[in-house]
Amino acid sequence: MRLINSVAIITIMISFMSYQTLIETFYLIFKPLKLFGIDVKRFAVRLYLTMEYVKTFQSKHKLRFNLNDLSSLLLYSNNKNLMNLSYIQINEERVNGSSMLLIFLIVSITFFLIFYL
Repeated sequence: MRLINSVAIITIMISFMSYQTLIETFYLIFKPLKLFGIDVKRFAVRLYLTMEYVKTFQSKHKLRFNLNDLSSLLLYSNNKNLMNLSYIQINEERVNGSSMLLIFLIVSITFFLIFYL
């Protein structure tokens, strides 16, 4: 039940804002954690890569996932001729207060649903 709640909340977040805005907002929300030694830029990059993997699997229209699919994605990423390079640039000025509030509320609800129910 916790996993279903988490997936549903993440789906809601993705439907309300673009991937770029989502990553920028997560970066700004978790930026104070730098004081505890957490690398927030690394978190943002991993979130971006995870979303790229999700987009790749959505384009294949597969209903099942296995580890061979993941390894094929990793092999594909090493092929320099087939690789489509992209980058992410975090603009702190572009994120408005409503998106930060929305993500903060959704992350809080997610933690509540995961740890208290």
